[in-house]
Amino acid sequence: MPFGLASAADVFQQIMRHTLHEIMDDILLHTESINELYAITETVVKKLAEAGLTLNHSKCVLGQTQIKFLGHVLSDKGIQPDQENIKAIERLKKTSSIPELEMFLEMINYLSKFIPKVAEHSAPLRKLLEKDTIWHWELEQENVFEDLKESLKSLPLLRYFDHTKPVTISVDASSHSVASVLLQ
Repeated sequence: MPFGLASAADVFQQIMRHTLHEIMDDILLHTESINELYAITETVVKKLAEAGLTLNHSKCVLGQTQIKFLGHVLSDKGIQPDQENIKAIERLKKTSSIPELEMFLEMINYLSKFIPKVAEHSAPLRKLLEKDTIWHWELEQENVFEDLKESLKSLPLLRYFDHTKPVTISVDASSHSVASVLLQ
């Protein structure tokens, strides 16, 4: 789909709804005020009822200023990774196989928005996954593995996008990574 097409968000939502209809069961509403939240919640509940869908009242939470959602903690201050996920990564021992390394890198990649220059730092580990590379876990790989785990101890709080503030795009590239960041 061409970038910037006005209907892109609607098409994306339809594809996601069709693809995930069997497993998607979370609805997250957010507003600036509690009155706005009640109004939107009432509209959503009515639309669900019209569609013949029901809510499990024991799982409904309303008026929270912080919530865990998809491995992150969303609050009125910004977004942070869920500390339970961080602790799980910190407990990992030295990787001894390609599947273990892939799992570790997938976990790190999920948190990449919080880790500056993650592609550059993880390059020695990703090199082990290249075709025809012989497994060689040496001091360099061990140091990168431990450094990445250590970097999780001081991750920043990411603020939400504010359309009223100026935006800067920062891009960088090296021989083994390319990165871009939208900054406010």
